[in-house]
Amino acid sequence: MDAGEGLIGKALRDEELYERMVDVSVRLQAVMTKLEADTGPLGRLVNDEDLSRRLSSSVQGIERVVFRGWRAAPAGCSSTPSCTRT
Repeated sequence: MDAGEGLIGKALRDEELYERMVDVSVRLQAVMTKLEADTGPLGRLVNDEDLSRRLSSSVQGIERVVFRGWRAAPAGCSSTPSCTRT
């Protein structure tokens, strides 16, 4: 480490790299604090099991509707979302 080899060794010798690592660490901690809190959409999604189940159920419902729409595509139209109906 004293030779400045490896990430930690370089950080000990390179002030700019050290400051950038500290900045990333502080920002990551702020993101984690928000995720662990029950406030905000991501925090609620991560921490609220009922909300997660409801969101999953909604996505499954949307997938079923979209799949039915693709299956009902007019003749000559492939079963892809890029198909345009006339």
